Amino acid sequence: MKLIFYFGLITLVLFQWCCSDHSASTEKGDLDKRDTPSLQVDTQEILVVGNKHFTNSNLKEFIKNQYPDIASSYNNHNLLSRLFDIFIEQEVILYEIEKDKINLDKIETKDFMETLQIETKLKSRHFNEKLKTQKYLYFKIYQEIKVTDKEIRDYYNDNKEQFRKNDEVLLYQIFVKNKEKSTQISGVLKNFPNKFEETASKESESPDAKHKGLMGYFERGTLPKDMEDMVFSLKINEISPVVETPYGYHIFKVTKKRKKRMMFLSAVKEDIKSNILSEKFKSAYEAYLAKLKNNINIKINHKNLFFPYFATKGDQNEKI
Repeated sequence: MKLIFYFGLITLVLFQWCCSDHSASTEKGDLDKRDTPSLQVDTQEILVVGNKHFTNSNLKEFIKNQYPDIASSYNNHNLLSRLFDIFIEQEVILYEIEKDKINLDKIETKDFMETLQIETKLKSRHFNEKLKTQKYLYFKIYQEIKVTDKEIRDYYNDNKEQFRKNDEVLLYQIFVKNKEKSTQISGVLKNFPNKFEETASKESESPDAKHKGLMGYFERGTLPKDMEDMVFSLKINEISPVVETPYGYHIFKVTKKRKKRMMFLSAVKEDIKSNILSEKFKSAYEAYLAKLKNNINIKINHKNLFFPYFATKGDQNEKI
């Protein structure tokens, strides 16, 4: 199970690093337009890794299969640029995987899919490639990465402001978009306050209705000012009047309150460990990928891409 934990963390780290930390600014004005017919563009070569050649069609397939939620964002050239960066990195690693003859056994695949609750019908070549990549990275560079108790203590002591918690409330809500309906619900709850959770389950139009209106803990300073003033003035189990926001009409209930406090190291130890591991994974990945790129023949044809490529911040020319 430790291996599965690392697989999940590796996936999160790599996606956040590639798509968040390396954001690019949008250049104003008209972007380059490709006049080449779509079929011709799809067959144009955009990348060579060793003896393997890749076209726009390969990139589109990669995006469609591995990032289906954003596959339609073909007008977001910054996002497409970052996905192309990820595509390059994956193909470089897959090239090494093929050379090293890395394979998956049935138990690894089964455990991985069950742990991440992936349906068997979703298994595909792209899924196997992703799992092979994670296995390869784990055994090549991540397996020996450790976090000591001293590192955790030092992180805690050096970043204590992160672990100071402000006043908090455990908040429930009933949300509706109709003012008349909200007034009606409020009137019923004045006579039957113990029916708040039941009413939230039946009447609330927000996703938390399936949790009886439970929104979770909120610190002072994290909610809109008008809403915050209301909920932090409530007594335990007191129900608020209707609060109007740009989204609709809310009725709140506070069931617990926590005072400003410093969180103990024991309560945040695992979170700190994950943060440190993420940073170590990122550094190790960057160093290893740079080493691979130096040892493999790689040719990148930005001009052949089906979109204008934007380099990451800090590069001399943002648009290529």
